[in-house]
Amino acid sequence: MSMDETKVNPDLLREAQGILPYMIEQRRWYHTWPELSGRETGTIASVCAELESMHIRYVVIPDGGVLGFIDGDTEGKTVLLRADLDALPVEESECNLARKRSCISGNPGVSHMCGHDGHIAMLLGAAKLLLAHRDRIKGHIVLMFEQGEEGTFNIGYIHRYMRENRIEPDTCWGIHLYALLDTGRIYLQSGAVKAGVMFFHVDINGRGGHGARPDAACSPIDCFTAVYDGISKHRLREVPPFSPFTFSVGAVHAGTKGNVIPDSLSFDGTIRFFDRDDALRFKEKMEQLIVGTAQAYGCTADTRISNPCFPVINDQECTETAKEAVAGVLGQESLAQTEPWMVSESMCLSLKLWPGVFALLGIRNEEFGSGAENHS
Repeated sequence: MSMDETKVNPDLLREAQGILPYMIEQRRWYHTWPELSGRETGTIASVCAELESMHIRYVVIPDGGVLGFIDGDTEGKTVLLRADLDALPVEESECNLARKRSCISGNPGVSHMCGHDGHIAMLLGAAKLLLAHRDRIKGHIVLMFEQGEEGTFNIGYIHRYMRENRIEPDTCWGIHLYALLDTGRIYLQSGAVKAGVMFFHVDINGRGGHGARPDAACSPIDCFTAVYDGISKHRLREVPPFSPFTFSVGAVHAGTKGNVIPDSLSFDGTIRFFDRDDALRFKEKMEQLIVGTAQAYGCTADTRISNPCFPVINDQECTETAKEAVAGVLGQESLAQTEPWMVSESMCLSLKLWPGVFALLGIRNEEFGSGAENHS
């Protein structure tokens, strides 16, 4: 649909509200039966069944997900709409922030704590709405249901399939439920929306000993504390103060007893950023600092730092078009301002291939108890 058509159709919101019971039903099914990254077999089967019921042709891409296709009656541009499928290895509590949940995960230790169940339901609902207006579509709609967004980057299989089959969107759109924004508000901003990420794993090897004689050992724990302090200060020296950039260690493993100095220690963490050049420079200096500090402490270090994944960058023209469309249906008051989100997102790779926009949709509502941070 063109922007002019959207503006003169005030019934779109009412039509979407008519589909709401269907979307709620779908969201609750996916919430009840969550599946981890790369294992979304039941989720994919359900998505395919829904597409079949709508008579939407689709293809299942091994290890990648599902692509559905809605074609207009006339040729035109191709728009890609994306949702992700996977859940997290998190045990879900019976209550939210205010009350008992209306539905809860039926798979112990696995839950949709990032909102992907909502993303699936929204895209299926959008498919229904688009089909109702298929005669007004000039071009093609591609529905992307993506496996393994949570760190496994299965999106590569989808991109390869699209490249090999000459599926070339002119633009792409994604949306993510956001707990720090009020329900009914949507964040659309050009430029950086979500951060890029580097993952790191470091093994420090020293020489163990007894706690009574630390002088006779080369403690990897002492080495780690110096490394950690050095990297923390390194951020201040290497990254401009006007550039958002975080460094954090989330896991440290060493030793078994309080009176024994271990032979080795390992630690893992992530670095988040919006400027990839900052990340590349930091990575090089970080590796030098770790190796040099290890040598100073009589240890050795094996450092593995991933290449920096891209931040999520919204195209300016696409963002302005999206703002006009949202305001035309939901009103200007629905558009919100918020801080960029420092978490990473595989949508960054699609946005590197095709200009587009990634939106954040608020779900915070104290009365209903929604608003706990994603992944909690």
